Amino acid sequence: MAKAEKQIEVADYENTIQTAFGEVSNALTEAPYKAGTDSILTFLDAQRTLYTAQQQHATDTLSRQANLVTLYKILAIKVHIRQMRADEQKFIG
Repeated sequence: MAKAEKQIEVADYENTIQTAFGEVSNALTEAPYKAGTDSILTFLDAQRTLYTAQQQHATDTLSRQANLVTLYKILAIKVHIRQMRADEQKFIG
């Protein structure tokens, strides 16, 4: 169980880091445009790239969450099997 909890903590940490990178990237993208040193096309292209990265991040997050659900199901089955074996030993033993 501790291993699963550690995996969840790592996934949460990764999500926080990716969110922070997205926020910084968005701020850096807007700064030159607002300062008047870049054109609207450069700004829009940078935003399109950012949105693509954010969409990929969302897809990756969804996949990670689905994998965690699978992990929990497997762990629950293992616990159930162990409990059944322990009960069987009590009955036989």
